[in-house]
Amino acid sequence: MAKSTCVAYLLWLTLGVFGAHHFYLGRDRQAFLWFVTFGGVLYGWFSDITRIPGYVDDANHDPEYLAELARKFKKYKKPPVSLTRCTAQLLLGISWGYTAMAAVPEDPQLMLRWLVYIVTPVATALAVHTVGNVGRCRGALRWPLLAAFATVPLYFWSLQVVHYTALASIVAFEYGAKEWRRTPHPPRSACSRFGTLVVCVLVFYSMWASYFYFNAAVIDRHGEKTMFRDAVKNFFKSQLWKRMKEEIVRLFELTRTQGWSRAWNSFLESVDPSGRYAALEVLGLNKTATQEDITARYRELTKTQHPDRFTDPGDKAKAEEAFMEINLAYDKLSKMRNKRRRSNRVSREERVEL
Repeated sequence: MAKSTCVAYLLWLTLGVFGAHHFYLGRDRQAFLWFVTFGGVLYGWFSDITRIPGYVDDANHDPEYLAELARKFKKYKKPPVSLTRCTAQLLLGISWGYTAMAAVPEDPQLMLRWLVYIVTPVATALAVHTVGNVGRCRGALRWPLLAAFATVPLYFWSLQVVHYTALASIVAFEYGAKEWRRTPHPPRSACSRFGTLVVCVLVFYSMWASYFYFNAAVIDRHGEKTMFRDAVKNFFKSQLWKRMKEEIVRLFELTRTQGWSRAWNSFLESVDPSGRYAALEVLGLNKTATQEDITARYRELTKTQHPDRFTDPGDKAKAEEAFMEINLAYDKLSKMRNKRRRSNRVSREERVEL
């Protein structure tokens, strides 16, 4: 079935950062790369604006496109070096290498750190190979893989040398493996292609899952280290989560009994986007407080909490902080009141004109 330029652009505009237009055009490797890099950190996605027509012609085996491609095959024995492609190989190779390294458990009891010397060069070479096999270029994995493993001795000196592994893989791919892809990929069903894409995405994100489960940690202000997996468990036992869960249940029940509109208004009150309720809380007032209540409470607090009433340095510092909060809260409420007054005056004037 012929591919449509309009459909390709529509997919690019809506789901392009996840590679939907590349999957539609049969460019599965590029679709995968866009999915795991958010459209090549948006740069690749934006660049596709001018490249999509060529991609469509390639997918449709357009005679003019194939004739131009044949001239390139004749002119160049192998694909010329592309700065854009090499840069992508370098950045992705470094990224995947360090991600694989971080995914290896650091716990000495598991005794798995030796895997760093295997998974890091493999991940780096796979990144170089994947980028190198996009479009009409192709190359075997063995060359960048061999070059990557040749740099492993450097890891015994320092693990922060993945960029050397990536550079070695790129050179090996460019000068030992790269060649023209003269025939398109053999046709496969959309389900088979999609299944392969899903498996590749899951394998990629499994490295991040391994990192967060085995190695990621949260350090508090006292310098105490807590493993991320334990921090997540503790969060679901915390008072914050209990309050959040209660609020979610309350909003769900409110939606079920009184509709979305009432639930949405209640949600906005809970979030307090304007800061009104937080300001009222500083003044010690509830949500139904009138302007007279606000003014009276402000005058009372500025007298009792004025820093000049305190002689102890510690109490004076606390009073200054509280006094500042009181003034900020009152200023916010006053500005909101003035804004409502102006809005009401404009509304009245508009009604009079009508």
